[in-house]
Amino acid sequence: MRLDEYLAEVAVLEMQNLAPQTQFKIRDLFSSNAWDIVPIQIRQQAGLRFFEKVSKHKPPQVREVRFDNDATLYEKL
Repeated sequence: MRLDEYLAEVAVLEMQNLAPQTQFKIRDLFSSNAWDIVPIQIRQQAGLRFFEKVSKHKPPQVREVRFDNDATLYEKL
């Protein structure tokens, strides 16, 4: 498994622990130290993989709220 795929899996698991209507960025689901050491290209790919995983569920588990500082803000449904 590639690092971006692993990070997306972890993000999905962590997102499930959030209360409904919680807004978050993918980086919020990780410790700042862990997220900061991951190269930006891998973080971007992990975000794409995360959204692919959660948007496949019917009904969707999250929705995109807005883009903020080059990061997507999500809301758990």
